[in-house]
Amino acid sequence: MNTQIAREYRDKYGMVMPTLTLARIMYNENKEVFKNIESARVALRYIEGKSGGKVRCSSIKNSPYFMSEPRPRNPYALPRSYKNGRKLTKLPSSCTEILLMSDIHIPYHCTESLTKVFDYGVDESNKINCVVLNGDVIDFHRISKHETDLRKRSTVQEFEAANQFLCSLRKAFPDIPVYWLKGNHDIRWDKYLQVFASEIWDDQYFSLEARLNLKEKNITLISDDVLVMAGDLLITHGHHLVRGGGVSPAKKAYLKAAQSVIMSHLHKRDHYRKKNATQTDMQEAYVTGCLCELTPHYNIINDGENGFAHISIKPGGKFIVRNYEIDGVIKL
Repeated sequence: MNTQIAREYRDKYGMVMPTLTLARIMYNENKEVFKNIESARVALRYIEGKSGGKVRCSSIKNSPYFMSEPRPRNPYALPRSYKNGRKLTKLPSSCTEILLMSDIHIPYHCTESLTKVFDYGVDESNKINCVVLNGDVIDFHRISKHETDLRKRSTVQEFEAANQFLCSLRKAFPDIPVYWLKGNHDIRWDKYLQVFASEIWDDQYFSLEARLNLKEKNITLISDDVLVMAGDLLITHGHHLVRGGGVSPAKKAYLKAAQSVIMSHLHKRDHYRKKNATQTDMQEAYVTGCLCELTPHYNIINDGENGFAHISIKPGGKFIVRNYEIDGVIKL
């Protein structure tokens, strides 16, 4: 098996060419090296990591020839497609007691409500083993596309407050995984860089992860276009599901997702449940409250609620959601 020749031919013809097609070319041009087409194909499959688990060592997985997914079939040599696929990630099976916080909107957060959530989370009786920040951790008021109030905090001050919050979060929950799923406010930073600093917007040095030292804090940042699953429950910030509140936003979320889902974004709790015709299956949708001010200058009169959720994942993926409101005391 001559893997060096296989690498040379992959470099020459690229990764798009099917393995068998390239093996035929390799064999025809190197018959003194390969016994037959199959032996050339074996060499290609080896560098691509397709020869079985025993040979998939780290050196192969880290090589430019390794193929983690099957090559798309393209028998008609159609041009390269740049379509976006649906992105999905699953929380580890060890995340069975999830504390979900959302819409903190630092530095316009509600300290009293956050304190109650932290108290709830560190209470050993609740057995919290994972924290999910379900979007809009930072407000980014000054870089919004909407009309801004110059009396509000600067972006630098927002970053400083967010860093302090994340340090406090890690101090309160030092040994459990923390996931931050971006919301529509969090992505304002990326959009601002794209519009006003396009030369550096994709430089990781200026990313949200780097600016807040998330790797050092061991906090996993998840793009807002990724669907997150905890057992059978879909977790999403909600700006892709429901544009406005209206009547029964939880029902709207269910109709859009067509499965059980928990979302935030609207700053008000809601719940919808749907049984199938034979009463053998239940789908549920939840909207959680926020952890920020309830009377922002642009919406002084509203019916917002401070709140959070505790999600318990059971064997087989079933779940229990406790969708709490914070009103002086924590209540269902």
